[in-house]
Amino acid sequence: MDYFIVYSFNPDIFNVRINVSKNAGQTVNHVHIYLIPKYKGDAEEPRGGV
Repeated sequence: MDYFIVYSFNPDIFNVRINVSKNAGQTVNHVHIYLIPKYKGDAEEPRGGV
């Protein structure tokens, strides 16, 4: 994990999203891993993900 992100932005939690395959919209087979900082109150209804 990039500690710069943690100390600079101080998120409450992280969501992790992984996209793999043509069905995820990729044209070249590889993996994308997204680390999304989240904060308490940043979504009205946070159930179900991003």
